[in-house]
Amino acid sequence: MAIESINPTTGKMIKSFDTFTNEKVEIIINEMQNDFLKWKETTFDERKKLMLNTANILRNEKNK
Repeated sequence: MAIESINPTTGKMIKSFDTFTNEKVEIIINEMQNDFLKWKETTFDERKKLMLNTANILRNEKNK
């Protein structure tokens, strides 16, 4: 069963999303936990480089 996002003003569907199985949710949670543990170990300098790179990408993509 899909989950639908509905615009409350117009009543029109904005987007439909497929639901995940419990197994898929568990996989996603475990992956995010592993990613968090890796991120937690990164240095400030490494995080700074990544965030500045992200900012540059967002600036470059905003007008596309």
